Amino acid sequence: SARGGEMARFVLDTLRTANRPLTAREIGLRWATDNGLEPSDMTVRVLRKRAASCLRNLRDKGHVVEAGEVEDAKVWTVCQR
Repeated sequence: SARGGEMARFVLDTLRTANRPLTAREIGLRWATDNGLEPSDMTVRVLRKRAASCLRNLRDKGHVVEAGEVEDAKVWTVCQR
């Protein structure tokens, strides 16, 4: 489980090291892989929702921006400082 701020740190680190903008689903899949979870449909769905919620919060704080859409899913990237 994600302790306070752990998901936000993971999302930001993942976006910073990605070579392109990512969807919440891609971030959720990476969380599952990095934490040794079986990436079942249910697990990925839950993690996608958690990542999406986190991304919205980070957007509202000015840390990430929507960078368009891929197949009806928003893609996200970190704000350039």
